[in-house]
This record gives sequence, C-alpha cells and structure tokens, in this order.
Amino acid sequence: MAVAFMLFLGGIAFKYKYKPPATESKLNNLLRILYAAMSKRHLANSTPGNVIPILRWLDKASVEEPSPSREEQVRIKRLWSPEDVQEVKINLLSMVPLWMTFLAYGLLQATGNTFFYEQVVYMDSRLGRISKVPIVIFVIVKSSTRFIVSRLCDSLFSSYWSQKVPRQVLLIRIGAGMAISVVCCIVAWRIEKYRLHKYVNLDVLISVFWLIPQFFLLGFIEGLVFDGMEEVFDGHVPESFRIYGPSFTQFALNIGNFVSLAVILIFHGLFNGDLNTSGLATYYALLAYICFVNFLFYCSVATYYVKESYYEEDESPIEQELEQIQNLVDNHEATDHQVAE
Repeated sequence: MAVAFMLFLGGIAFKYKYKPPATESKLNNLLRILYAAMSKRHLANSTPGNVIPILRWLDKASVEEPSPSREEQVRIKRLWSPEDVQEVKINLLSMVPLWMTFLAYGLLQATGNTFFYEQVVYMDSRLGRISKVPIVIFVIVKSSTRFIVSRLCDSLFSSYWSQKVPRQVLLIRIGAGMAISVVCCIVAWRIEKYRLHKYVNLDVLISVFWLIPQFFLLGFIEGLVFDGMEEVFDGHVPESFRIYGPSFTQFALNIGNFVSLAVILIFHGLFNGDLNTSGLATYYALLAYICFVNFLFYCSVATYYVKESYYEEDESPIEQELEQIQNLVDNHEATDHQVAE
C-alpha cells in the first residue's frame, strides 16, 4: 500500500489537466433562482398574470430591484426572466409532492435492509446437511426479483409504445409498487407473529425460508418503484435535466432512510436487546398503516400529475406526418399558383 501511495503521489505531477468547456448547469440555475426569490421576498410581485399559479413566491426572482442596474442584476444572477422561473416550476419543483410519496417507500426499503436480515439470526437456518444457509440467498432472491420485474416492464412498455411511454402508465407502475408495499408489510407482520408464537409457546425455531415471501415482495416493489421513479423524472423534465435523475431519485430514498431512524427513535419502546423480546411485529403493522396512507396520498398526487397541463407533450408520429403532408400540399399549391401566373 505504501508503494502504491508513493506511485500515486508521483503521478500527480504528470496528471493531464483537462478543463471541460464552461456550460451553465441547470441545477446551479435552480439554486440561484431559489436564492434570488428568497432574497427578494419583501418585494411586491409584479409578474404577469399568465404564469403558472403554483409556487408564486418563486416569481419574485423575476422582479427587478431598484438598484443596481438591470444589466448588473442579470450579470450577478439576481434577476431572471419569467420563462426561466416557469421552467424551474415545471421541471423540478412541481415534482416535490410526488417525491414526498417516496419517503414511505424509502422507509420500507430501510426496514428491509435491516430488520429483514436481522430476523434470519433468530430462525432455523439449517437445510438438510447444510448446517447454515448463507444469508446471501435472500439478497439473490430480492435482487433477481427486482431485475426480472424491471426488465419485464421495460419489454412490455417498449412493445406497446416505441416512442415514449405515457406518463399515466409510469404512474400506474409506481402505484402498483406502492400497493404491494402494504402487502409486503402485512406478510412480514404475519410471519413475525408466527415466529414469536412458535418460539414463546413451543420453543421452536421456524425455518428461515419463511422469509422468502417478504424478500420476494420487496424485490418486486423495487423493480416497479425505483426504476419507475427515474422514468417519470426523465419524462417530466427536458433532456438537459435528465442527468440529475438518478441523483434526485437516490436523494429521495436517502431521506426515507433518515425518516426510518426518526420513526425508530419515536417508537424506541418497541425495540429491546433482541427480537424475541421486541415488538417487531407491531412495528411491521405500523409500517403497513403508513404505507397504506402513503398509497392513498400517492393516488391523489398521481391524479394531479395525469391531469396537469403545464408541460408540452412531444408531438406524436401521426401529428408529425400530418404536418409534413400539409406542408407538401401548401408547397404544391404555391407551385401551381406560380405556374398559372
């Protein structure tokens, strides 16, 4: 390791310094518009009335201040055009309500990555002559299920929609994952209740393979929701914003992980030194209620996104073909008119 570190230090002097071309980052523009709007919150809103009627406080980023000059305000990114503000509203901030519904999904994912595997320790992991079933089997079950579900959805969608998958189809895909999350919590709750019943009353450890259904459902949910989140993001924003899709998606899930810590701290009385004396089954039941309420909230938010008309849909191939035919007809009529003259 020491030799490798010395070689690394020696190679720094010969490092080729490449400076990428200076381009405006859409994310930087978003942060600057947010800062400009917050710093001018005391000013009166003088934007035209045909702006998007949501997040009106952002419109103050396009309000001109008394000083300095207009050119200076534009140069230092204190003054933005109404079109730039509307683009931020449409492309990113209007997705905040939808991202909020992913917090419960992140909470379930964090639970699956912790307590699901913790249950393995308190169950019978023998299989015939194998004294201990490796825990990686459950990782394979979840990962393979997610991969298969994701690829099946992609193949089905591409067979029906070669150009662009409609937004409502992607929202239904995510909604199906949200609904299955309730089922996953109920299954985990029932299995944990059964495990405790066998251990407390009969002093019997049930097989770890009882956990396969909840790992299967967790992988099924991830295949529907996680990849669907990125596709919804890509379909909602222009191409220049799509590079931030994985980052924003992972950010929403990481917030869900922090929410799981907060929930555990709030209900810390359910957890003791080991699972046999803890209320993990009660926690799973609570998580089922949270996922159910989140599913109802998602349905209302998804209905808004289906009906919203603040973004322009790409023209369909039929519309493009009709436009080309109309242009040919107009050109032909113009040529005939010139010949007649």
